[in-house]
Amino acid sequence: MNNLDLLIQLVEQNSHSYSKAGVDAVGAIVESELPFMKTTRYRHESMGDLLVFTSEEQVEGEDKIILSGHSDTVFPPDTEFKVIQKGDKLHGPGTQDMKAGLVTIIRVLQKLHKEGKLKNITFTLIPDEEAGTKAHLDVLLNEVYPQFEIGLVFESSTEYNDNGAFLPMKRTLVTERKGGGLAFFDVTSKGGHAGVLTQRKDRISSVEEACYIALELEKLANYDEGTTLNPGKICGGIAGNVIAYECKLEADYRVVTVEEEQRIVNALNTIAETPYRDGTSTKLTLKFNRPPMVPTKRTPELVELAQNVANALNMEIVTEKRGGFSDGNDISSKGVTVLDGFGPHGNGEHSLDEFVYLSAIQPSIDYSYEFLTTLL
Repeated sequence: MNNLDLLIQLVEQNSHSYSKAGVDAVGAIVESELPFMKTTRYRHESMGDLLVFTSEEQVEGEDKIILSGHSDTVFPPDTEFKVIQKGDKLHGPGTQDMKAGLVTIIRVLQKLHKEGKLKNITFTLIPDEEAGTKAHLDVLLNEVYPQFEIGLVFESSTEYNDNGAFLPMKRTLVTERKGGGLAFFDVTSKGGHAGVLTQRKDRISSVEEACYIALELEKLANYDEGTTLNPGKICGGIAGNVIAYECKLEADYRVVTVEEEQRIVNALNTIAETPYRDGTSTKLTLKFNRPPMVPTKRTPELVELAQNVANALNMEIVTEKRGGFSDGNDISSKGVTVLDGFGPHGNGEHSLDEFVYLSAIQPSIDYSYEFLTTLL
């Protein structure tokens, strides 16, 4: 099966994060391509199973390397989004994010195996990255990730163009990612009749309290440090003549350092515990929170190796810091040196215009393979 056929097979299998059958079906396709690796399956009742593929040869005293990819997408099974090839672009759900990355991992592992170079490598196929990687997080953080010195994540490279022409030989190497997550504030109060309650002390509105929280969030931002907060969704009340007795506020926060993450989490809890108006109560729930992916002492060494490999392949590498999350955030939290962006270029992720450049797949495979051979 060639690269295109394998990619189409993966993309045509819907694997929405909350569709266990679909996610596990993608896992089965990947597993069938890697019979030469030891497979460990961590089962889950409602979410997809976590698959961990490990090379048979393990050499003590040498770096252990983890490759990371995810099998899920953001598209539900009933999404009207089909696989269509238009010239050099393959459109379809998860083409860029990140089933083309899975093709890259599979082909690299197959080539390493064929040439007798496959050792000290583990590949984790994450079933719920788009949902926050929560189903198997304890296993990953406590049993899997601490074993490794180096992590490579196969999210896509950034797209580069020259006068509208795609440049497959110019790639991104992601060295840092912001941490952060979502904060959900559920505000409640007694509420009441807007026409009957005429004294300020009696007019205790959950909408007003939520608006106060939204303003307090902006005060926590530190743009010099890269810390941002966004009160992106607010919903409350039932009518204009009713003093709102409930309101929900959803906010996003992003940080660059572990210290900033702790500061923000502490501050969010303080805001929730300290009402602006007496008579209101706020419950805070944090979800999808991830630590930042931070460089280590070895990051410059690995970046230099990657640059040397790129030069040998007549590629150009641009280092990049990204605001979005990947499983590299969690891997990095265990002290592993992580580089990201080894997948093929594409664009439109999480939209109905998502695509991957077909001409980017083989260069991604070649680059990843050559880089791995310098580490083995």
